[in-house]
Amino acid sequence: MARILATVDSTWYEELSLVSYYYESQFEHKVISHAAFVFPDYYVMKYKKVMHTAHGKTSTPDLVMVRKSYEDWWVVEVEKADHPIEHVLGQVEVFSNAELNAIETSKYIIQQNSSLDEKKVLNLIRNERPKVLVIVDQPKDSWKRDLANYNTKLCVFQVFKNNHGLELYRINGEYPYIYTGDAHCRMVSGMVNTLEVINPEILDSFVSGDELELVFKEQMTKWEVFFAKGKMHLKSVGMSVNKLPVGKDYIIRKDSFDRYHIEFN
Repeated sequence: MARILATVDSTWYEELSLVSYYYESQFEHKVISHAAFVFPDYYVMKYKKVMHTAHGKTSTPDLVMVRKSYEDWWVVEVEKADHPIEHVLGQVEVFSNAELNAIETSKYIIQQNSSLDEKKVLNLIRNERPKVLVIVDQPKDSWKRDLANYNTKLCVFQVFKNNHGLELYRINGEYPYIYTGDAHCRMVSGMVNTLEVINPEILDSFVSGDELELVFKEQMTKWEVFFAKGKMHLKSVGMSVNKLPVGKDYIIRKDSFDRYHIEFN
């Protein structure tokens, strides 16, 4: 059972799913109420329009997210972890293969949020297929592989509550965020788990001896910054934890939350 201790007032927060019963609609309300903080680069709206495939399968999502730059959009299914995976897969199969009428869909989205640019929404839907996201209230690693077969991402939105009725939220997994900059890296020959940063502009605030946290495959890794021959390098802190595959090129990306991610390039 997961718990959170708020040290500012020595208060424990218990996982809501274990101490209280709530409906999926209540969980959905919590998600959309805090969407502006969780997904700051997107407009998030309720979306209760039936979607259908060419083979006649239908399903209705819960939310839609439109990137504020109108570059991509997401169809979102909010689920409780106690639902069977077969139920979830049946829905995302429809969302991934849905036939869309761009005019009808854009009009529906504008009805949910009239501040959006109708022409840009229409062009977005005409030119980009929606990505699919499942938001679940508890960690469900067992769902990831099955959802990946439908190119669907899984985000955990976990609710914790104290005995005064106050709530905390834990966000984890895969969810949309915007990269604001990147830096290419390469492994240093002859040095274990050490990277040379080729274009370190996004890391200009770091000096020798600083510790840098990089998210790699949803896991936090730690690196120490040092300079050699005028070039920035990163040395893994705890090689058994952070060991990266050799013979690969990497890229560090900074997101709109000022977090850093490292990926294969």
